[in-house]
Amino acid sequence: MSVPPRSVRSAIAVTCAKDRRCHRVTDEALAAARAAPGGRPTALCGHHVLATALVCPPGLDCQGCAAAAAPRRTDPGRHRRRTRGRHGHHTQ
Repeated sequence: MSVPPRSVRSAIAVTCAKDRRCHRVTDEALAAARAAPGGRPTALCGHHVLATALVCPPGLDCQGCAAAAAPRRTDPGRHRRRTRGRHGHHTQ
């Protein structure tokens, strides 16, 4: 299984005031938003987040962000279970 890039692993949860979903936003996206005119960071799913106040309870998790942050297998055949054959030899 491959490990997501550091920026994806360090994404923080930010609830959007528009859709009430809890999105994952990287440090890089937050920094870019501070420098941009609108100031709205882009979440892992591509949604432009209008952050709620931090005292607001978190919303439901965004499934798009969860999918983007999930680790992906690079070689699905690499982790096949090996079993012993009839004469004690390993088979695939």
